[in-house]
Amino acid sequence: CAASLGAAVIVHQHEPEQPVLLSTVQKLLASRLGHASTKNDPLTQMREGMAALAERDAERQLAGVLQDLVA
Repeated sequence: CAASLGAAVIVHQHEPEQPVLLSTVQKLLASRLGHASTKNDPLTQMREGMAALAERDAERQLAGVLQDLVA
């Protein structure tokens, strides 16, 4: 799961009057908007998590799978 690698944030359903989504977005953007230290920028951590999830040479792997299916 992307969230377990720090590549995503899960926001569970909540009542509309609860500011859960708003506070989550504010935390994610705080350092970019100058409201917090850039040292622990969550978006940088998410980028690193996404890099860990990235499949290298995905297009080549997909082409190989498709060729195997056709053959």
